Amino acid sequence: MPAHRIRLHGPWEIRWITPAPQRPFAGESVEGLFLKPDLVRMPAAWQMLFGPARGTVEFARVFQWPTNLEPGEQAWLVFDGVGGAGRITLNGEPLGDLATKGRFEITSRLASVNRLSVEVTCDPTQSPDDGAQGGLYATVALELIDPRDG
Repeated sequence: MPAHRIRLHGPWEIRWITPAPQRPFAGESVEGLFLKPDLVRMPAAWQMLFGPARGTVEFARVFQWPTNLEPGEQAWLVFDGVGGAGRITLNGEPLGDLATKGRFEITSRLASVNRLSVEVTCDPTQSPDDGAQGGLYATVALELIDPRDG
């Protein structure tokens, strides 16, 4: 059970890795999500941000060392929902790949200021069903866990 959960809701920077589509944003459905053309509130489904556009986008966010991380506790990055394929890096070092959900222990990789980057490749036209969501559609969080709590 997590001792403490810090939600990394936003803002997140976005950058197209594949060429951006002519009209990269979905229009009225994104009202309130975009703070600037390259800065968004998360979580948000790919379809809400980019409509039917397909490609690869980097989502990046900076966060500080968690001040309430106690000696002996572990820090985990937790992805509650990802649609598409994702590649994760923390401070320029690869953490791994994920496709739907994932957890990554990062205690030894934390710095005073940390840059989390998630490259997501999504093709919303290839969803197995019409209700599937793409992108970082659910919470990304930092969980502080005391492994002695069992």
